[in-house]
Amino acid sequence: TFWLLTLAFSLSSLTSIVIAAHLVPMLSERGYPGDLVAIAAGSVGLMQLAGRIFYTPLSERFSLFRVSALFFGLHGLALLCLLVLPGVWSLWLFAGFFGIANGSLSLAKAALVAETYGAANYGSISGSMTSVIAFVTTFAPLGAGALHDLANHYQTVLWLLVLASCVAVVSIMGAARQQD
Repeated sequence: TFWLLTLAFSLSSLTSIVIAAHLVPMLSERGYPGDLVAIAAGSVGLMQLAGRIFYTPLSERFSLFRVSALFFGLHGLALLCLLVLPGVWSLWLFAGFFGIANGSLSLAKAALVAETYGAANYGSISGSMTSVIAFVTTFAPLGAGALHDLANHYQTVLWLLVLASCVAVVSIMGAARQQD
């Protein structure tokens, strides 16, 4: 369970940090004007609050694993909006979905670790997970930048982040099955 949870949250954090580091050039490359890019980037932050608000009632009604899977999937859906939908709607759907996912997933890791391993083990388990996540997220923006330079566009980066989100969903559901 530990490694599946760590994989899921590492991939989610990788996705978040790559988008945070590359959002402005990524959206500019797609032809959005600077003022719209700035508003969209700010909207992601605003929607994180909505994600935190949605997370609590959902986590009280459904399994934390399933709720987390939903929000990992929302990361992927947000990226798909940028990839396949035309026009400015793709930008707003991306900002909404991505922000909601980010906001909720910041709560999900703590809740899942506490529920799965108990309060007595929370610090050591969470610290071990965070070490792996920190390692992954340290190099993710550099890797995304190198991939952009090789491909000369962000399409490949976005598709790989969609794949990372899908693997995060599968990992968290695998962890849920191990808990049953």
